[in-house]
Amino acid sequence: MRKQILAATAAIACTAGALAPQALADVPLTINAGMSRWFYTGDHDVDNMDAPQVGLEWAFNDKWAMEFSYSADDTDEERFGGDADMTHASLGALMYGGSYIGKSMRLRPYASFGAGYYDIDPDGDMRSSEDSATVYGGAGVRWMITQRLGARLDYRAHYGFDEETVD
Repeated sequence: MRKQILAATAAIACTAGALAPQALADVPLTINAGMSRWFYTGDHDVDNMDAPQVGLEWAFNDKWAMEFSYSADDTDEERFGGDADMTHASLGALMYGGSYIGKSMRLRPYASFGAGYYDIDPDGDMRSSEDSATVYGGAGVRWMITQRLGARLDYRAHYGFDEETVD
């Protein structure tokens, strides 16, 4: 059910971005791609992992944006000595300092917060599968290389409600 709600919310966000009025044409719809480094608490019984991540960001105005983010990969599962499929999806807001409009080669700090979902499925043992709704908060900086190309670095702490973990 949580996956369906998150998928429906992401679909609405993508549709809203596509239907945005022409007046917002100077505020970009951004596709974000990169790597995530996940540090898991001991309660998960999985190893920390690097995972590819993709996101879709829609800026409401020069300061606020909404972002859907998805990350998935395999990691080692410690309880049974196998692999585990890890999936993270989130929908959140970014509050930027600075401006999209203007010269390139500038830094834009931001704060992020939102909600999401994670799922851990160990290979071959569905009894130890776990999933949870999450909330997160964080901060980062975007370096605008050009007016349309940037690089980001951020730190986010995710709290999982079902397992009461902070990752």
